Amino acid sequence: MKQCWDANPEKRPTAQQVREIIFEWHTAYVLYRSDKPLTKEQEEFGKIFAAAEEYRLNIGHGGAGKGQIVGFAKHPEAWTVSRLLDFSFL
Repeated sequence: MKQCWDANPEKRPTAQQVREIIFEWHTAYVLYRSDKPLTKEQEEFGKIFAAAEEYRLNIGHGGAGKGQIVGFAKHPEAWTVSRLLDFSFL
């Protein structure tokens, strides 16, 4: 991901390269969840994505309501707080 932020556009990956990387990650995660043999790299990616998926499924169960961030503390001098906007009425 840091490659995408490079100040020099020539050093950034192309859309095709990003697609291939994401496809590799997806394949590793799918294989990790199956009983098929994995390479060390696939196993490592699979573990990372499994942990991220578990975190994603559990986020928000810490008492935060809709539009709130878990563990968020407002600065005492802040005038406003960022929040999600509700566009469901549009």
